[in-house]
Amino acid sequence: MKKIIFITLSLVFIFTSQLFAQKIIKEIQNNGFIRIGTSGNQFPFSFKDEEGNLQGVDIELAKDFALEIGVNVKFIELEIDQLIPALINHKIDIILSGFSITSKRNTQILFTDAYYKTGKAILTRIPEIKSGNKKFINKKEITLIVINNSSSLEFAKANYPEANIITGESIEFCKEVLFSGKADGYIGDYELCENLFFSDQNNGDYSFRKISPSNKQEFIGAAVSPDDYLFFNLINNYLKKIDQKYQNKKVEEGWLKYAN
Repeated sequence: MKKIIFITLSLVFIFTSQLFAQKIIKEIQNNGFIRIGTSGNQFPFSFKDEEGNLQGVDIELAKDFALEIGVNVKFIELEIDQLIPALINHKIDIILSGFSITSKRNTQILFTDAYYKTGKAILTRIPEIKSGNKKFINKKEITLIVINNSSSLEFAKANYPEANIITGESIEFCKEVLFSGKADGYIGDYELCENLFFSDQNNGDYSFRKISPSNKQEFIGAAVSPDDYLFFNLINNYLKKIDQKYQNKKVEEGWLKYAN
């Protein structure tokens, strides 16, 4: 009897969950647009050009996906730490923002298969830091600037716990802190460090190097609410169709076009 009740309740749960998930997809179709949560400061995935327009690999992905399912796209710009709460509370439908797949985040939301791999790097003008000397970096005398609530912050805390780690809400703020000499180094995704290296504010003294080991690559994925498993399946299958070489090419194109 207990087994029958359990099976019945399980079927009811599955059925109602399906209805809920289908309702969300239907809501997107009825509204005629899909809501994409993005930070707008994660080069080359999501950033703003000189006119203030959103650009990047993830922005193009979102537009292509919306076109495929026959709706428009509505971008909602949020700080990194606001993205997951917005997704859980159904204020956005997808997070596309160069969003790293971490165990901590994955306990709250669903991630698609990774569509890009990256790693951590450090940008600095100090020779000992340039060499990647962990013993030198991991000292209280060394100040590192990192974007707040990011996987880079988690990386910095785990690898350089003794260093003075300060945070900023945007890459623009971090850049100003670094190039004004208020920080000894910036830790971020490899592509971001590469972009900052070619910044007009770099007088030639700053250089970058990869600091995450090859077995600790960072994986980028799209994120959806755990309630939306049918929608998750839809976008995951869409991303699977995109060739990895295409993604790498888009990243390179973005870097060449917008690096400054």
